[in-house]
Amino acid sequence: MKAGRLYAQVMGVWLTAKALTLAVNALTFPRLRPAPTPQTGPRVSILIPARDEAHNLPHTLPGVLAQGAHEVLVLDDGSTDGTAEVARTLGARVMAGTPRPDGWHGKPWACQQLLRAAAGDILIFTDADVSWKGGALGGLLREMNGSGADLLSIQPRQDNRRPGERLLTPLVDAAVLSYFPYPLLRMRPPHPLATIANGQVMAYRRAALLRVGATPPCARRCWKTP
Repeated sequence: MKAGRLYAQVMGVWLTAKALTLAVNALTFPRLRPAPTPQTGPRVSILIPARDEAHNLPHTLPGVLAQGAHEVLVLDDGSTDGTAEVARTLGARVMAGTPRPDGWHGKPWACQQLLRAAAGDILIFTDADVSWKGGALGGLLREMNGSGADLLSIQPRQDNRRPGERLLTPLVDAAVLSYFPYPLLRMRPPHPLATIANGQVMAYRRAALLRVGATPPCARRCWKTP
């Protein structure tokens, strides 16, 4: 009985903490506001690793190309469905991926190749199934400049249509919205435990990314320098 009561108390505290965090984030979590893309300033590369994304790119790539970035670069990571041809026809610069070396995972290796090929000072890695609306790039750059961040990550609004998606996707969002109260994420100086990013959209200052990637212990888990 005592063990059961203790378990119930612990669960109650945990659920209460999650509910309070959700309430705080509902009030404080920032929304990306559309803005014009600056005509001057650092060059921006939007970088898309893509494998078998021919069905998604006609819906998502035109919105990325319309953002006004210095370049949009798609890496075809061994696709078998004509991904490269679709991306090239739509107007993106396309590069063919090379075989993954030992010690690398697939997506980090694809992003490493994009890093090496990109010309931008701001590098924005985004998934092939993410839709970019008008003004999204300008809003991202405005937030990045205003915050001084070397890494800015975006949590896109999820387009859930099937019952399975509607059931499972909120569990992913909950990892951010019910465990990380936004005021804690903005602490100065930042605390390593109060850090999270979403791989669907990650914008880096190139110099900062190269500094982080130069650390030898992370060779198997993050990007190496060129």
